[in-house]
Amino acid sequence: MSRLARNAVWNIVGGMSTAIVSVALPPFLARLIDRDSFGAWALALQIAGYINLLNFGLQVIVGRLVAQADAMDDRKRRDRVVATSFVTLAVAGLIGVAVLAAISLRLDLVVPQAPQTLRPQLAITIVFLALAYAVQLPASVFGGVFIGLQRNSMYANGLMATRVLTFVAVLIVAYISRNLVMMGIAWFVASIVGAMYTTYIWRRYSPQPRLSIFDFNRSTLWELSRDGFAFTIWNLAMLMVSGFQLLIVARVDFADVGAFAVSSSIALFISGIMQAVCSTLVPHISSLMTLGEHSRVERSLRDVTATSVLLSSAMSICLVSIASPLMGLWMGKISTSQSGLILVLLVTAQAIRNAMMAYVMVAIALGLQRRMLLTPIIEGASSLGLSLFFGQRMGAVGVAVGMCGGAVIGAALLATQNVVKRAVPSFNIVGYVTHDVIRPISGFLITAACAIALTQNHHQSLLYVLAMIVSGLFVSTAMSWYELKSAASLLVNWRRT
Repeated sequence: MSRLARNAVWNIVGGMSTAIVSVALPPFLARLIDRDSFGAWALALQIAGYINLLNFGLQVIVGRLVAQADAMDDRKRRDRVVATSFVTLAVAGLIGVAVLAAISLRLDLVVPQAPQTLRPQLAITIVFLALAYAVQLPASVFGGVFIGLQRNSMYANGLMATRVLTFVAVLIVAYISRNLVMMGIAWFVASIVGAMYTTYIWRRYSPQPRLSIFDFNRSTLWELSRDGFAFTIWNLAMLMVSGFQLLIVARVDFADVGAFAVSSSIALFISGIMQAVCSTLVPHISSLMTLGEHSRVERSLRDVTATSVLLSSAMSICLVSIASPLMGLWMGKISTSQSGLILVLLVTAQAIRNAMMAYVMVAIALGLQRRMLLTPIIEGASSLGLSLFFGQRMGAVGVAVGMCGGAVIGAALLATQNVVKRAVPSFNIVGYVTHDVIRPISGFLITAACAIALTQNHHQSLLYVLAMIVSGLFVSTAMSWYELKSAASLLVNWRRT
């Protein structure tokens, strides 16, 4: 297996490790704590997670700069990048903790519907979880070093160990105490141990590791800031797409906070797999452009899009077809009557967004990401505005409807902007969207519409569920059969090369 293929596999492993705490942990907690406590825990994780916005995309940037320094055998430049990034993220983490600590003192303004008895616990839990995320920020630099050295297995190893430790620690503490604060402390301690383990891996396996405050460099900081600007804008836009919605639910429909958080985690899990698959296009497209093979760029984009959309649709079809029983199984007695519908809508929103992911990755490979900055901003503003509008009228379900609307607007903007045509003049966006996006996703959209009607009628017979899954998969496969044959040929060629 080539280095590219190995790194792609380890990217998927590292990405899927997040599911250990975001997807696998909730079913256990839902059976150990009551509905309000579960919702408060999900809300604390969401608020504390805002600290991750302060990473400024530095892990990706560090990986790129370390790769350049390694190619030139310039250890001094590598050490300046590592030290400057580490100090920057450590300071940013401390500032983030201070801001969230201040916010936690006025939770009555942020989430007025939160039960009075839980607010003191919620405030303290937010602080401990914020500290946990702040600890992981500078430690992520070491992961970036391994990415730059093209040793993604080491990065995935540290990430997986941290997630498993967090899962075990929080679960044990929840079983013993049922107390949110103690669970937050357990997460914080696990993060410290995970950061120490990541540091150990870096010192043990990276060539001549060095971290010194004296290597902090202003010119390097400026370089990191310049490169991180686009990532920061993109992250802020994504915050509007899906980061504030749980807070809106907490304000308009606190009883469904837990269901919304779990549904969002499941939907984002599929998105993470799609991102890991589509990201393999970046080095492939860069190589083709270097060789001037524009026709192969377009063919690769179309084939991977059709394949990834069909894969996303297949997983999404299975999820929405069993949405209500799945949420009942996942959340146990704290599941609400709207849980299944919320899952269907959030999976639909993410599937629509996933449909254009290969296109975005190709644009990044072509160096055109700055030309797309306006798209996530408009999508984020639309998603947030629609979520507020429908949330006030329909509660948590309305917030999910707003996210679907935002996803449609974002996909439409990417299509109308057509940045790929700047590098590949022959690229036909209309044919691409029609044949490689809409056709493969059509079966899922039909199934999602049936699932929405099904959850509304509270009728979930096994025969009907199986019929939805089979028909949805059949329609998607039939509509994209010719693209799949080309994609299979492309994958064979990649393996040979």
